[in-house]
Amino acid sequence: MDPLSLLREHHTANKPVMLQGEHLVFGALRIPRDTPTAYRSQQGAFYAIDQLWFYLQNAKMSHAQYLVACNKNKIRGVSLPDKRDLLAYLSGQTDSSAAVDFANAPLIGDVVASAAAEQPAHKRQRGADAPRDELGDARARELAAEARALVAAALDSPALLPAPPPTPLGGGVGGETGVPAAAGAPAAAPAADDEPGAIRGGARAGRRPAPMPSGEALDALIRTDLADVELVLERELRAASRSSQLIAPSRKAFAPRVEQILATLREQAARATAARAPPPPPLAAAAAAGLRPASNGAARRPGKPGAPPPAGAARASAAPPQPPPLIIVVPAQASCTINMWNAADFIVRGTFVPTSDKRKNPANKKDAHVRHTHKLSTGLSLRFEIIDNVATLGKADWERVVAVFVQGTSWEFKSWPFKDTVATFANVRGFYVRFTDQVPPPSILASDVKTLILSQDKRYMDSTVAKDFWHALEKFLLCQKRALLGLQ
Repeated sequence: MDPLSLLREHHTANKPVMLQGEHLVFGALRIPRDTPTAYRSQQGAFYAIDQLWFYLQNAKMSHAQYLVACNKNKIRGVSLPDKRDLLAYLSGQTDSSAAVDFANAPLIGDVVASAAAEQPAHKRQRGADAPRDELGDARARELAAEARALVAAALDSPALLPAPPPTPLGGGVGGETGVPAAAGAPAAAPAADDEPGAIRGGARAGRRPAPMPSGEALDALIRTDLADVELVLERELRAASRSSQLIAPSRKAFAPRVEQILATLREQAARATAARAPPPPPLAAAAAAGLRPASNGAARRPGKPGAPPPAGAARASAAPPQPPPLIIVVPAQASCTINMWNAADFIVRGTFVPTSDKRKNPANKKDAHVRHTHKLSTGLSLRFEIIDNVATLGKADWERVVAVFVQGTSWEFKSWPFKDTVATFANVRGFYVRFTDQVPPPSILASDVKTLILSQDKRYMDSTVAKDFWHALEKFLLCQKRALLGLQ
């Protein structure tokens, strides 16, 4: 279990958590106090487990008193903007928090140790100086030994061995076929246990099965084994939980299933592409049918005069209209990181160009809209249109809006047809672009928005960020907008 969930579980259940030296003790578990958690501050850093624990111990203090206590105990404090949300999450008032980031949290190695490791050696050692069991009764130990001997004898019993095959008719004395051995003939001596072909335990000698333990002997054996099992369970540690396994960096166990799903999606995309492909031109179709073109261009059969095609033949042979492009919305303000001045550079060409650099050149003009065809990893090609004005969109057009670059302001979605930002980002994939030294606004941290981080001066990394954008958008389309892709 991760440290954040462990602390939350103990706090909501009113279980004590003690600080002993450089470790926090959670019952039988000990965790180093500087272990990072998955709770991210608004400044971007992850809180350590002792910071969260110390805040819970002093949650009723004023912020000034709390900072004094932190300075006195040499513990970094929790910032004031994080306090309310952190306390609500750790107290169980809320089930989730936007500041909890398991996906990007630092990896935690073997930081959990058993509290039994700190016990004195005479309490946890089980060797020659300690009894094998904890019954403290010599009679019980004798009965347990007797029961083990009975079990060993029973396992060596001929009742557990396969019966010997019947002697064939030709197996009598003298080798005469169909003649049994004489009644008075001496029996062959049984083979010794160490001779080849001997049956261990005398299976051919007709021994009776050894008795199984019962009564006091069986009860002593069971109690002795239970004592050993309880000792193992006391020292057993929970190495992982369902949540930690799902967010673990290595997902090799899920690889076969993921590959199967991707293969199915590629097959569906191939079928959709084939269905959208325009039919062959009339002359090519006529040639495939064994017809030859007439002088006026119409197909006719050999030896027959050409006839003009029916009235609806031209319309039927025309290629079906292409579906309208999917829409990506960018902010209209030129002060935003991504806008219509540089949207084509970043989204289409994978290079970020500052708006100020674009506007310095008089030859550059702001694009009214940008159209681009992008090929998904499934092989399906989709057309996209990038705009910054949603005032002209109708109800049918809003069905094609699949992505939006947000600013983090509260008024930017007032003209949108969705009830609130939760419904907005459920229907449209949100993206927020910032630089490495910028801190996202609280509204971004509290929303389901994909953050794309650009470097200030390393422009060769822009293509990687642009690929992250297309990867996230493709995942959203395959999960939420399958009808737009022609998939079931």
